[in-house]
Amino acid sequence: KFMTDSIHLYDRYFTYNREAQKMLNERDVSTAWIPFGYEEGAMAEPLVNARNEILRGCFIGNPNPSRIRFLKELEGLIPFDLYGNNWAKHFGQSPHIQIYNPVHEAAHWTAMAQYRFQLNLMALHNPNSHNMRTFSAPAAGAIMLAPQNPDHELFFRDRKEVMLFESLEDCVEKSQALLRMSFEEAMEIRKAAKRRSVVSGYAYAERAQAILEQMVQP
Repeated sequence: KFMTDSIHLYDRYFTYNREAQKMLNERDVSTAWIPFGYEEGAMAEPLVNARNEILRGCFIGNPNPSRIRFLKELEGLIPFDLYGNNWAKHFGQSPHIQIYNPVHEAAHWTAMAQYRFQLNLMALHNPNSHNMRTFSAPAAGAIMLAPQNPDHELFFRDRKEVMLFESLEDCVEKSQALLRMSFEEAMEIRKAAKRRSVVSGYAYAERAQAILEQMVQP
């Protein structure tokens, strides 16, 4: 209620979420859509080589109920590793999953790029939009395996630059297909993802420029 009552106090709103933008526009609020982007450190991460690639899936982040439920469904069907706090409480005895401490800065990008694919799970409040990993994983040269939704389809080409899944069963199928790919096939997706990120202007510096241009409009 306090947020709703305070809307009139501001001149303009910037949001990454197009549904939020629509709701604000319906209230005659000046709004601009600015997606998330990638950090320079992600783009600077070199592409993995065949000797160092880890032929498993990976998820980087901390547990929450929806993530735990989804990953429990994948347990035993595909090999994957977890980076973050408190995962051992939920998966510590699993023979199929390895658990590691959180990774930050350069180590974060290296872990992201080293695995055959990075799983991106959307928050419950944000199923049809995107998140920061939507851009950081492809920029780091990772193969992002993410839910099929309007934003992901807008930003990247499915099966060319990312892999998108429609359901749990489809996620398992796409995961297994990625693990069966040759290193050369996987590398084509990695390269295409990095290239698309640059060519399409997904860097945070370009997002900031877009905000600045909106702010200085007469």
